[in-house]
Amino acid sequence: SEAQKKVKPSKKQKVKESAVVVLWSDLQVGKVDHRGGTEALLQRVSDTNQRLFELLEKENPSRVIFCDLGDTIENFDNANSPNQTATNNLSLMEQIDLATTLAWRTLSQIAERVPKVTYASVGSNHCQWRRQGKAVGKATDDWGIFIGRQLARLAQETKATNVNFLEPQPMDESLALDVFDDNFHVLGLVHGHQARRPEMLPSWWRQQAFGNQPVSNASILVHGHFHHLRVTEMGSTPQGTSRFLIMGPTMDNGSNWYRLRSGEDSTPGLGVFVLEKEREFRGTVYKL
Repeated sequence: SEAQKKVKPSKKQKVKESAVVVLWSDLQVGKVDHRGGTEALLQRVSDTNQRLFELLEKENPSRVIFCDLGDTIENFDNANSPNQTATNNLSLMEQIDLATTLAWRTLSQIAERVPKVTYASVGSNHCQWRRQGKAVGKATDDWGIFIGRQLARLAQETKATNVNFLEPQPMDESLALDVFDDNFHVLGLVHGHQARRPEMLPSWWRQQAFGNQPVSNASILVHGHFHHLRVTEMGSTPQGTSRFLIMGPTMDNGSNWYRLRSGEDSTPGLGVFVLEKEREFRGTVYKL
């Protein structure tokens, strides 16, 4: 009771600005698997988008950070070319066309609801320019980044002035952005194929500091690739808050080869979380 007398109630902080971060990850457009093909994907995107728009209406954020975390298309030469030829139901051109259409419809509807939108994309293994499973060209020679550039042109043509677009530097596979331009929430993006297992991503992130890589100062790092939601609290920031590593869930039709090998499977969904200006993020992520 004596100690309680010295405890002062915390003052309620007024939220000045907020950002909804959307993890658009691993759609692998064109892929047919145990959850279906293109029609199943279209229905899933429609359903998750509806839940996203409902969340935006509830949160009423000042901005949205739309993170294209990669593997937007399935492609045909990622690793196992014969299998991808047999399991795809869209050509490469059709995959890119549909992936661009889905992203634009989602992005334009977000822009109608939110004052400021940032679209950020990074390279990935399925979207990377490859021959016989081996990477060719620069890190940004990537279909996902190409789609982002087409969206930027569409935004310019339609005069969607409240949307801006980011991509990595030509030789980089990751990027970071200051969400509120105050160095409090620094969001890093990478696809995740830089590590063989999810457990190796924390070490990869720590090692970026020695090479002064784009995500070295991030307070939150988001990635996809491993097809399930995972939130890891690790380290601390200069502000004394925790750093978080957030793995986005998949939006694809399933990975039957992995399900048969490991016995594990996870339901698809869209990862979303909210950041508030000058307020600590505590790790809450929604799977829509």
